Amino acid sequence: MKLNNILTSGHEFSKSEYPLRSKFILLNSLIILSIAVVFILTMVLVSDNKIFFAVINIVYIFSGLYSIYFLRKNKTNQKYIIVIFSLLSLLVVVIAISEYPSEEVRILWFPAVIISSFFLGGKKFGYTVAALSILSIIMLEYFIDTGLNTYTTFLAIIIILFSTTIIALYERREFVLKEELLNINKHLEDKVKKEIKKRIVMYEKTNKQLQKSASELEEQKNAFKNLAHFDTLTGLPNRHLFHEKLENLIENAEKNSSRFAILFLDLDNFKEINDSFGHDVGDNILKIVSEKFKNRISKSDILARLGGDEFTLVLEGWSHTNHIASVAERLIDSLNDPIYILGHEIYITISVGVSVYPDDGKDIAT
Repeated sequence: MKLNNILTSGHEFSKSEYPLRSKFILLNSLIILSIAVVFILTMVLVSDNKIFFAVINIVYIFSGLYSIYFLRKNKTNQKYIIVIFSLLSLLVVVIAISEYPSEEVRILWFPAVIISSFFLGGKKFGYTVAALSILSIIMLEYFIDTGLNTYTTFLAIIIILFSTTIIALYERREFVLKEELLNINKHLEDKVKKEIKKRIVMYEKTNKQLQKSASELEEQKNAFKNLAHFDTLTGLPNRHLFHEKLENLIENAEKNSSRFAILFLDLDNFKEINDSFGHDVGDNILKIVSEKFKNRISKSDILARLGGDEFTLVLEGWSHTNHIASVAERLIDSLNDPIYILGHEIYITISVGVSVYPDDGKDIAT
C-alpha cells in the first residue's frame, strides 16, 4: 500500500477538495506519529514495570488504529475523529501528568495538542482545547501535587496562551488571505459576467440586425420574384409565368395523354378608351375586368395577363367542348354591365379565341 494512499485514507479528492485532502494527510500523519511515539514510550514503561500507564497507552494506540480504519470508511468521518482523537490525546496527557507528577516536561504536550486542534478542527475547536488544557493544569495543580511551583504553573499557562494567540493570528492571517482571494475571485467573476452579458447583448443586437437584414432580403427576393412572374397592375401571372406554366401543362398532358384549352381574351377598342379617358382610367378598367374574370372561373383555372388588354385563360379537366363555350360565355356576360369610373359610364366588350391541346398545336408558339 502506497504512503499517499495511507495518508489520504484511500479516498480520491478533486481539485476543489484540496483543503479536505490536506486535512486528511495531516490527521493521518499525526495519528501515525502519535501511535509510533506512544508505542516507544509503552515499551519503555513495560520495561520499567509501569503497567498501569502502559495499559492506558495501549488503549490509546488501539484507538488510533481504529481511527485510521474509521477514516477509510467515509470522508465525513474525519469530523468525528478530529474531536475524539484530540480530546483523547488531551486525556492521555492529563493521565500522564497525574501518574507521573514529578516529570514536569510532560506539560509540553498541551501546546502540541492545542496546535493540532487548531489546524484540524478550526479556530473554535482550538480555543476549546486550549481552554480545557488550562483548566486541566489548574485542576491538576489543585488536586494533585505535580511538583510544579507557582511560577512554573503560571509559565505553562502563559506558554499555552501564547501558543494559542500565535496560532489564532496565523488562522486570522489565513482567513484574511482567503477573504482577499475570494474578493478577487468575486471581482473577476463579476467582471467576466459583465463582459459575457455585454457580449450577449451585442450578439442579440447583431442577431436581430442579421434577422432584420435576412427578412428584408427575403422580402426583396419575393418582390423581385413577383415582379418577374406577376403583373404589377392586376396581380395576375404575367407572360413569363404563363409560358412556364404552359410548358409544364404540355409536358404533363403529353405524359398523361390529356387535353387542355387556352382562351385568348382581348378587350375590344381598348386603345380608344385610353385615348379618350387617359391611361389611369384604362388601368382601372383593366383591374376591374380582371376581377370580373376571376369571379367567373374556378380556382383550378389559370388566368394571366400577357400585356396591354390581352388576357389568357387555361382550362383543365373538361370532358366536352361545350364546357369551354360555357366558360367563354360567362366571361363575355361578366362585362354586360357598364363600368363607372370618374363619372364616366363605359361599356366593355371582349373577343374570345380558343385553342385546344393537342388538337390545335403541340407547342407554345402554335
